[in-house]
Amino acid sequence: MPRVPKTTSPNQDSKCLPVSCQFCKLSRLLQNQRIKYKQSAEMEKANFTSVVDTPEIIHAQQVKNLSSQLQYQCDLKNSKGKITVVQDTPEILRVKENQKNFSSKIFRAMYDYMAADADEVSFRDGDAIVNVQAIDEGWMYGTVQRTGRTGMLPANYVEAI
Repeated sequence: MPRVPKTTSPNQDSKCLPVSCQFCKLSRLLQNQRIKYKQSAEMEKANFTSVVDTPEIIHAQQVKNLSSQLQYQCDLKNSKGKITVVQDTPEILRVKENQKNFSSKIFRAMYDYMAADADEVSFRDGDAIVNVQAIDEGWMYGTVQRTGRTGMLPANYVEAI
């Protein structure tokens, strides 16, 4: 293999004339690759790509707008003194209906009662029964305040206080 008379870099012209010199081939190849790389980088700078508004991008923009502190402060100032009406959802309507069945009254046991089933509660004469809900004419559902147990109880064993 012929020797290069002087050390050369890819930026310098080599003094080696034979085409078969490995170093010269490598330096020309590197020089051509650098030129191509620079040209492609300049082409990419000039070309603009368009981004389609995908649902993810739209969502990210909405989240950015919602989390903006400035928008929050403006909305807060605009909404001061205004009443916001909350619509009743089916769940809220169900809860309201259940609350109608609960009595705000406290009941007192007139007699001792021993639970006959697992869903019933036992109580003694004089115990306070709270959170009472009428099931039908003969039975109620409530919590014995002394024990903290909740269950069904006979309506004729208690009286409203």
